[in-house]
Amino acid sequence: MKILIESTTAAVSRKLHISSDQFVSIAHDGLAGAEEITFEIDLAGTFTAVAPKVALTAGTNYIQIAGPNTYNVVKPTTASPVAVFVNA
Repeated sequence: MKILIESTTAAVSRKLHISSDQFVSIAHDGLAGAEEITFEIDLAGTFTAVAPKVALTAGTNYIQIAGPNTYNVVKPTTASPVAVFVNA
């Protein structure tokens, strides 16, 4: 998998574009407790939280999301360094 967000404790967000008819795998290392990485979807140029909520958590370290669309992957400030990985 490729690194989308380098391992850090800082809050970081990155755009992720997925082409038509593709699924992308996303994973993390290091989330703990109630920490979570969330996803926003581009709706006509405005990023809006995906509903129902899609998130990476301490208990869910891997998900797949579908295209076509552009997502904003949002990693908050964390207690320990956390990296986010993507496999397109």
